[in-house]
Amino acid sequence: GVRPVAATAPLVLLYCGLTICSDGCSQLQSALWGRLSFRITQRVSLRLFEHLHALSLRWHLNRKTGEVLAVMNQGVGAVATLLQVATFSISATLLELVLTSAVFAKIGVPAISLCVVGGAALYTWYTVALTTMRVGQRREVNGASKRAQDVVVDSLLNFETVKLFASEATEARRYGGFTTALSELQVKAQDSLSLLNWGQTGAMQLGMLGGLLVACGATAGGGMSVGDFVMIQLYITQLFRPLSNLGGNYRQLTQSLTDVEKMAELLETAVEVVDVPGAADLRAVASTCPREQRDVVFEAVS
Repeated sequence: GVRPVAATAPLVLLYCGLTICSDGCSQLQSALWGRLSFRITQRVSLRLFEHLHALSLRWHLNRKTGEVLAVMNQGVGAVATLLQVATFSISATLLELVLTSAVFAKIGVPAISLCVVGGAALYTWYTVALTTMRVGQRREVNGASKRAQDVVVDSLLNFETVKLFASEATEARRYGGFTTALSELQVKAQDSLSLLNWGQTGAMQLGMLGGLLVACGATAGGGMSVGDFVMIQLYITQLFRPLSNLGGNYRQLTQSLTDVEKMAELLETAVEVVDVPGAADLRAVASTCPREQRDVVFEAVS
């Protein structure tokens, strides 16, 4: 009894140590990415804020405050989300898919690898097709949400005018129409999300079914032991675990792209009043003038 324990103790210690190191690396990644994402968000929001102040008075007089605020809030947050999903989620999942398929080929059951890769390919195709359809729905929901928020902000900013003309009921009906349209679009988006999740589960189970049937045949024929069958089952489960997150990550990626699109349109708004190249700084020019020429005095003001 003592000898087997002594032989397995180093392996147990190694397993526990690797688990601790894995969690430590994950927490270190979160800490480092937090610093980077906060810096990116700060710079993007500052750049957008400076650009809004650089726009002309004509643009600000015709702007819709609620829509601009919604674009800023959603777009700035989507930039960091976009980078995080593309770097740490989708790329890592695809790498794990390739490595796990190589393991199946290495242990002599390439047919299982083909079944699993086929299921993964079906999963990816279905996800991309449904998510592409949902991008248009997401745009419609965002547009309806911005219009509803714009009605609220503009109505409250013009509270005195609404009271003066006793238009409370009219404003309520107008806002109710926008929220009704928004709720209908949200229901449609939720229905497509349920269909997407159901199809993803079916694609994953088809890939797992094919791989396990091949493993069962090999085990029944004596080419594999029961332990090998359990190992392959665990490998397949491990392979499809990140794929279950791939759909959510891809949806999050496309939603972030939709949000960033509106912010990019705002940043591309042309600035009408621009200093000519080589324009002198008025503060530097004023500092060289006599004091009486710099001061502005209003006399005989009634």
